[in-house]
Amino acid sequence: MTHSKKHHFLPVFYLKAWSSRPNRIHLYDIKAGITRQHVGLKGQGQERLYYKDQDNEDVLKGWDDRFARVCHQVRTSQRLPNPLVDPQSFVDLFAFVVTQHARIPSEAETIRQIYVQSIPTILDAMGAPPGDTHVKYDFPQLEAVKLAVEGQLERMDDLVPHLITARDDRFLTSDNPVFFYNQLCQGLYGATTGVDTHGFQAFCPISPRTVIMLFDPGTYELTSTAAKAGKRSEATESDIRQLNRMQALSAAQNLYANAPDLLEDVPALIRTVAAERETNEPQLAEYKSTEQGDQSTLLVGHSVMPNLSLDLSFTRIRWSADKRPDWWKVHDYRHEPNRVPQLLREGAPMKTFTDPNDPTASVIHMVSDTGLPNSGATNRCH
Repeated sequence: MTHSKKHHFLPVFYLKAWSSRPNRIHLYDIKAGITRQHVGLKGQGQERLYYKDQDNEDVLKGWDDRFARVCHQVRTSQRLPNPLVDPQSFVDLFAFVVTQHARIPSEAETIRQIYVQSIPTILDAMGAPPGDTHVKYDFPQLEAVKLAVEGQLERMDDLVPHLITARDDRFLTSDNPVFFYNQLCQGLYGATTGVDTHGFQAFCPISPRTVIMLFDPGTYELTSTAAKAGKRSEATESDIRQLNRMQALSAAQNLYANAPDLLEDVPALIRTVAAERETNEPQLAEYKSTEQGDQSTLLVGHSVMPNLSLDLSFTRIRWSADKRPDWWKVHDYRHEPNRVPQLLREGAPMKTFTDPNDPTASVIHMVSDTGLPNSGATNRCH
């Protein structure tokens, strides 16, 4: 196998759906504030040695082969895979959404910041090593993907997939295409987009004509018989703008389209989410045990959910969920702690990265001012 130092966090097969011509795509560069037409697909969504080594890159390539098949199947048929007929494709669709959300650099940076912020608290509790301590977290993107496969995916077993279509190919995408949201909790203090929360939603465009939506059926219901029967809804003008607004908010630098005129409204779209783009920083919450004599502390990292005032035409919040108290909406979970997840039962297991004790695992290094590792100060993340 050819070894490459260029590792993709945004698969090539994914962006090809927005091609303006073979191996070309139109993009809007947010930082530069300009539109670039017919740029090369080859250089998009990649970083040098992003997954540390070729073994990890090969794992992701194997995943992408599976994800490419199911995305092509959905795009061409405009139908979702039937879990009874083709359970592997059904699982792969969910796996694509959750792992693509985890692969992007901003998610890795969120995990890195949470760990770095938590280290001083941990050292205070354990006793800091002598001298100054410098914290470095190598390759948090590996940890992000492992957490997605081993923790988040199995908690998506009760979500329902739905297709959102645009007749005239008007959906944008970005270098951070998967958007997690929670319409039930929008506007509430402490609202997050944890996969296991009540009201969780995930949106991922897979072509200019198609967006995949995953949603919590205990919180939301589809508003038409046709949508329920066909598992597909045609987006209104308002729906398209709201879904493209998600991409404007989540994008790190680039928004992509298959036609340049679709990027004309992007600057105005970005201005509507400018405040949310600036304030969406990860936060660390500390919870101390209330048990007498118990000095343990729980550190929880999360990003505060922006309020997009989402109101899609084809879905609504169930009355039974809407009447629940705010604390339940924000702090309760869909799964019982000891519940055995069911999603992967029918599908082939996904090969993940090598054993956590292997050097390819992500590592926190805490190095003293002597430049030498402290005894016991290098801990692997699980």
